[in-house]
Amino acid sequence: MIRRLLTFSPGRLALAKGPSGAMYRLRDGGGTLERSLLVFFSPLAEAEDRYDLTPTIRIAEFPQHVGSVRGPLRYAAFARAVARFVRGARDLVREERVEAIVALDPHLLGLTAYLLARRFRLPWAIEVVQDYDNSGRQAQRVAFKPFLFPAVERAVERFVLRRAPLVMSYFPHYGDWAIAQGTPAERVVFAGTVVDDCHYREWPEVRVERPALIPDAEKRTWLLYVGRLHPVKFTQDLPGILQSALEAGVDAHLVVIGEGVQRPWLERELVGRGLTGRVTMVPMQSQESLARWYRMADVVIYTHGGSTLVEGALAGTPVVAYRHDWHPDLVGDDERGLLVPFRDTRAFGEAIAAAVADPGAAQARAGRAREFAQRRFSYDGYAERQREILRRLASVAA
Repeated sequence: MIRRLLTFSPGRLALAKGPSGAMYRLRDGGGTLERSLLVFFSPLAEAEDRYDLTPTIRIAEFPQHVGSVRGPLRYAAFARAVARFVRGARDLVREERVEAIVALDPHLLGLTAYLLARRFRLPWAIEVVQDYDNSGRQAQRVAFKPFLFPAVERAVERFVLRRAPLVMSYFPHYGDWAIAQGTPAERVVFAGTVVDDCHYREWPEVRVERPALIPDAEKRTWLLYVGRLHPVKFTQDLPGILQSALEAGVDAHLVVIGEGVQRPWLERELVGRGLTGRVTMVPMQSQESLARWYRMADVVIYTHGGSTLVEGALAGTPVVAYRHDWHPDLVGDDERGLLVPFRDTRAFGEAIAAAVADPGAAQARAGRAREFAQRRFSYDGYAERQREILRRLASVAA
């Protein structure tokens, strides 16, 4: 069994919700690892806070941030950052006696895992945490900026995914995407993820009281969006979705919880549409606070959700989402929520109206979604999958 695992992450994905117990468990191999090493490489981002989790986990970062460099020197600085990262990762493998490597993207991190695995004769794997066609490239951008062109990015993805001895997928859809890029189906395994459900374990007897800061809080239908405000999340559709819901006869109020580069544009767009009295913008909240916001809402809406879709389902709040990316994996064919055609804001508004018009059916779907999320994203199930993956990885020849 593998006891010392090195994980490359393109950012603090494994710690995105802070240093909570469940997020730690995301990288402890289901309780089997003696040592879990997390290496973050985000050269185009600002430096981020460190989390001191446990002696079992070591977080390693190298001086690499080039966000302040502009012009032709930017790529020279990036090349130096890559060189430092690769050298540091190589030294870490030696120093910590690493037994296996996992990379959380099939780009630079995947290439580095491939090269180090060959150099040290280690088993390695790729963990696919998104469908890059549905995220970056549909927003007319590469997922990994230094590649410049989608064709280059696609070539690297295919090179890495076709050679990886094991490809793990957060959700079944991502496994299908990896197979479409050339990964043999027998090498793809569902890894899943886990959401810290400690604030969602009991079904609330009564709805959480809504804050008085929102006009007519108890009279209006609350729509809730939680997540990053960024084009790759298609949050530019939120004003159109709200307007369509209003036109469909819903006395709606949209609560947006999150931060991101698209917030100034959203605020201007809402002013231009005359919707400012129908929207409340809230900074990102703690998990405990988010659980309360989910339970205040009548409908949770998703343009491109990740763990927040799981949270909404665990809260037992009716879900409406685009038929996009992994959403059908959780929502099903309108079994556990309502799905609408991708980027069709009018259909989205009509689906919200349908959910509001038949609250009994909406709550029945929400109940099924909650049960599904509890089964699929529980820690016990995730931990067992991680243990099985480590056993399988141990049997892979480098």
